[in-house]
Amino acid sequence: MVLLFAVTLFLSAMLLFWIQPLFSKMVLPYLGGTPGVWNTCMVFYQAALLAGYASAHAMIRRFGVKRQAVLHCLFLGAGFFFLPISANYASPPPAAGAPILWLLHLLLVCIGWPFWVISFTAPMLQRWFSFTRHKEAHDPYFLYAASNLGSLAVLLGYPILIEPYFRLSNQALAWSAGYVALFFLSLICAVALWRTPSISIHIEKREQPDNQTRISQTGISQTRITASDRLRWLLLSLAPSSMMLGVTTYMTTDLAAAPLLWIAPLAIYLSTFILVFARKTLFRRGLLLRIQPYLLAPPVLLFFWGSKVPLFINFPIHLTAFFIHAMVCHGELAKRRPATSHLTEFYLWMAAGGMAGGLINAIAAPFLFDAPLEYPLAIAAAAMLRPRQSNPKPNTRRFAYGLLAGLGILLLGPLIGNPDAAYHVGIFGLLIVSSLFAAYFYGWVNRPIVLGFLLAVLIVGGFRINDAYRKVLHRERSFFGPLLIRMDPKEEYFLFYHGTTLHGAQSRHPSNHMNPLTYFTEAGPFGQILSAMNSLSPAPRTMAIAGLGVGAIAAYGRAGDAIDYYEIDPNVVRIAQHSDYFTFLRDSKAAIQIHLGDARLTLEKAPDLSYDVIIMDAFSSGSIPTHLLTREAFEMIRTKLKKDGVLIYQISNRYLNLAPVLAGLAREADWRALIQRDLDKSYVEKEKMIYPSIWAAMGPPSGVLEKLSEDPAWEELRPTPGFQVWTDDFSNLLSVIKPPRWD
Repeated sequence: MVLLFAVTLFLSAMLLFWIQPLFSKMVLPYLGGTPGVWNTCMVFYQAALLAGYASAHAMIRRFGVKRQAVLHCLFLGAGFFFLPISANYASPPPAAGAPILWLLHLLLVCIGWPFWVISFTAPMLQRWFSFTRHKEAHDPYFLYAASNLGSLAVLLGYPILIEPYFRLSNQALAWSAGYVALFFLSLICAVALWRTPSISIHIEKREQPDNQTRISQTGISQTRITASDRLRWLLLSLAPSSMMLGVTTYMTTDLAAAPLLWIAPLAIYLSTFILVFARKTLFRRGLLLRIQPYLLAPPVLLFFWGSKVPLFINFPIHLTAFFIHAMVCHGELAKRRPATSHLTEFYLWMAAGGMAGGLINAIAAPFLFDAPLEYPLAIAAAAMLRPRQSNPKPNTRRFAYGLLAGLGILLLGPLIGNPDAAYHVGIFGLLIVSSLFAAYFYGWVNRPIVLGFLLAVLIVGGFRINDAYRKVLHRERSFFGPLLIRMDPKEEYFLFYHGTTLHGAQSRHPSNHMNPLTYFTEAGPFGQILSAMNSLSPAPRTMAIAGLGVGAIAAYGRAGDAIDYYEIDPNVVRIAQHSDYFTFLRDSKAAIQIHLGDARLTLEKAPDLSYDVIIMDAFSSGSIPTHLLTREAFEMIRTKLKKDGVLIYQISNRYLNLAPVLAGLAREADWRALIQRDLDKSYVEKEKMIYPSIWAAMGPPSGVLEKLSEDPAWEELRPTPGFQVWTDDFSNLLSVIKPPRWD
């Protein structure tokens, strides 16, 4: 019986978490790969999960368990009409603004019903199990671990075993087969339930002050659920959900735009559910509560100092802190779980808290905060929700200072004789300040509201102080990510950032203000390409540029030239046109036109044979949207080029080697492809806003490509044996990931 119900729960959770990356990849050709797409999808998934839990709870109360089982099997059967899942019939998203409503409607129409029906399974099967004669029927919450184990299995297996080997169409068919299997397993579970006598004795255990065991012969709990209980369930679910999305956004945009990095926080989130609802506890509650105060300050301080601490220290601190805070919150949820008669209501409030966390991060936070403050504030919320410790250790301050001293001794050795001591000083300073804060916070463990409030004050105040120190002039957020304008330390340049990726700079001195900087310098690869074009033909040219930045390429515009920018984020357009900071667009000699919308969709509307050169510089923080690197996108782009036109890609990326992707596309088109890796830049050059970059030029073998090949800095871009060209139906990020750098 346990095996049957556990396998069914395992499969249902696998299907729920499999459909999330599967369908999200299906919409990439429409929206690209911005963090806002994932957060919006997560809001839908959490809302659909809440709707499923609410439906299961309402139907069990209205129809009883056995009749509800029949309805559930009928609903699962109705889901066959939506198979296989697909987004092919979607209409294009709106050209302007955040396409949140469009994406939510698409998700609802394409996968709303099967997702809603599957989401019944976790609370419903546990409730069914509680009505069987099994000896563990009195406390079926341990089955929740099987559900989360299924989620974790597909989460880790998707990028390693599924995505690299199966096209989206094949994945959709396999998912459909899994759905059919779930239907039959659920039917068997329903038969097992119906074979159980209608009246049975259920021993409902709930931790109570007098440790009494309640016995009900009707399956209806005698334990009263209060409004305070429900609010506590909601908040204990909300804080870890918000923290999970917050740490994901922070790590993938403010620390490193590394692919698949979002897996780690979600895996930790699911693991905490598995651990706290397991039959045997691996982590003692008292130990977690003693550790938690020491992990309040470090992630908050790294929120401000992240760039000064290497990633191999930064990531583990954030993830460890998230694990402990989530374990404390979810542990309290498990401890406060009600009798089985209230099981579906318990999961309903848990789902409501999870969805509320998603709404806060995806919808509310971008309007309330101009930086990702929701992440550290979720840590403060977790501190407020911790239970009071009845007997806190009397020597906690002494322990904190002893820990500080021990860690300090360990670091003194590397400091001595090291010419680059700043590296260790940064870590040492983090340890000092963190330990001091930990000792102070520990004094408030019996007043968690005050503890969380003190941490929130530190976050908000520290954020403003940090912005003043970094000379931040403007911040804002959009659906497509955080945007920032600041000055360099010497106040010689205005700098524009998307996340932590520098997207452009302009000199503040009038004599140099039209010099293209960063990745677009005249002496760099991009300047060399345009110089080669000018030497072959001085005639006016038409250019299409995917990705606006600050409009630095407009500095190359000559009288008679026409430059069309394709930019998806209207906030970026406004910043590039803000003449108090950037004037490339205003002062360019070329005729400038900006097309708002996704580059692939808007460029497709341009007449064929329109452009002499097309430049793909469409960054999303540090990653290039995958949907611009597929065979379908490449073929469309080629139709917009003139016969002797040139296609240019900037593929500068710390984490992805995109050269094999372009080499495969050029080989299929019988084009020549050259690449220049201009990576050796000194500290002095970077101070002058001359940054390393990688550029690829593709086109017919003669003309510009032949001219560039005379320079030994340009190398032939040759296909990688066995590399499979990406399509809208297949892409494999693992095949292009570079070895990690942790400096």
